Amino acid sequence: MSSILSQEEINALLMGVMDEVSSSAPPASSISESQGANSGYQAAPPPVSRPSYVEEFQHITKYDFRRPNKFSKDLLRILKNFHDNMTRLFSASLSVYLRQDVKVHLTYIEQHTYNEYIEDSNEKSLFYIISFIDDQAILSLDVNIALLLVEKILGGEGKNVNIERKDPTDIELNIVRNILDKLFHHQKESWGEIMKDLPRIITVENNPRIIHLVQPNDIILKMVFEISIGDGVGIFTYCIPYIAIEHVMNQLLKSQFVRMQHQFVKKTDEMQNNLSVAIVDISAELGKASITVEELVNLRVGDVIKLEEKKQSDVLLKVGEIKKFSGELGISDNHYAIKIKNINETE
Repeated sequence: MSSILSQEEINALLMGVMDEVSSSAPPASSISESQGANSGYQAAPPPVSRPSYVEEFQHITKYDFRRPNKFSKDLLRILKNFHDNMTRLFSASLSVYLRQDVKVHLTYIEQHTYNEYIEDSNEKSLFYIISFIDDQAILSLDVNIALLLVEKILGGEGKNVNIERKDPTDIELNIVRNILDKLFHHQKESWGEIMKDLPRIITVENNPRIIHLVQPNDIILKMVFEISIGDGVGIFTYCIPYIAIEHVMNQLLKSQFVRMQHQFVKKTDEMQNNLSVAIVDISAELGKASITVEELVNLRVGDVIKLEEKKQSDVLLKVGEIKKFSGELGISDNHYAIKIKNINETE
C-alpha cells in the first residue's frame, strides 16, 4: 500500500524540480557570446530572482476540508446566548421543583465532527435522541446526576445514589423524562419563533456507538452543561448536527439583531422609568452680595444685607448645581412659591 506524502515532502519535491529546471537552462553569458556576432543583437537582461515555492506560499492558511468551519463566531455567540438564557430559566424552575438550590450553566460550546463527539462520550450516560426543529439531535445525561435527580424528587437526601448502576429502571426513566420536558420547554422559550415545535424524546440508548445520527465526518455543535444539586455535580451535553439548523441560519442571525434592538429599547425604557421616579433637589437663589471679612465678623441680629438683584428681578432656580429655570417669587398656600417664566435650554 502506497504511503501518503506529507506537506514537507511535497515542498521538498517541488523545490528539487525547480532546481533541476534552473540547472538545465544555459547560462546567460554563453548565450550572449554565441550571438554577439550579430550586430543588431542585444543581450536580454539577467532574470529577476523569484522566491522559491515555499517562500511564495508561506502566507497561505491551512484549511482542513474534512472539518470545515461551519459554525462562525457570530453563530456560536448567538447560540450561546440562547442557551445561557435556557440555563437560567431551567435553574429557577428546577430549584422550585426540588425545593433546593440548583445551578445549571453552559461550560463549553464548539464545533466537532460527529465521530469526535462519539469518541469523547461518557458511556455511563443516557443518550436521548430528540426531535430538534426539523431534524434530530442527541442529549446525553450523566447517569449519576439522573439518579440523584430521581432521589431528590422522591424525597431522598441524595446521599445513597448507587454510582455503579448504569441502567435506570423504567420508573426512574419516566421521572427523568418529566425533568427533561421542563428543559425542552425552556429551550423552546429561549429560541423563540425559530423553534416552532417543542423538542421531544424519540428514544433513549446507553451506548453511543449504536446511534448513527449523521455521517462520522459531519460537523456537529457540542455543548456541555454543568448541573449542581447540593454537593452533587454532573453534566449533560447536546449534540446538534449542522444540518439541523442550516435552514434556519438566516433567522438565527436576524434574531440576534432584533433581540439586540429589543434589549436596547427595553434598557432605555427601564432607565427612563427609573429616572422618572428619582428624587432631585431644586433650590431657589434670591440673589447675591459681596461683603468684607470685617463686615462678616461684625454682623449682628437685625442687620440688613443689600443684594445685587433688583426687587423686580427673577428668582433663579437650580437643579443640583445646574441653573435651569428662572421665575417670579410669590406665595401659594401659605408657602413661598415661584412661577416659572423662563427655561434655560443650554444647561
